[in-house]
Amino acid sequence: MQINKHERVLLYTNVLFLIPMFLGIEHKEWGYTALIGVFIISSTVYHLFRKPGAEWWWHTKGRNLFQTFSLLLEITLAATLAVWGSWLLVNKSWTIFAVATIIFIPSFILFLSTDYKKYPLYHSIWHIGSAAIMILVLI
Repeated sequence: MQINKHERVLLYTNVLFLIPMFLGIEHKEWGYTALIGVFIISSTVYHLFRKPGAEWWWHTKGRNLFQTFSLLLEITLAATLAVWGSWLLVNKSWTIFAVATIIFIPSFILFLSTDYKKYPLYHSIWHIGSAAIMILVLI
């Protein structure tokens, strides 16, 4: 299967999610770690099979049922990880929570950007920011 050249960088940055997964295993945070594992799989599957024209979750044109399912699973897992991670951070340290928030805000703004020409860059920054926040949750 040939991967869209613009999608490759998103697959490479997905590898960064393995760091918090291994940290979660090391710290015996089994539930959170299991969700990260399923999240990595669903995100990778979505980016492997994403069709041009379906960059944004609200556009369904060009997306088949399997892609839609993997995307909805990924969004659900991301929201669950965000809420759970926020709770863990608040209970751990308000300082680390503040750092995570500072990472989250600009990366989320880029994630929501509709500038398709910069989609691979902006979405990669989103992956990097999300992985960094998960690392903060688990250190």
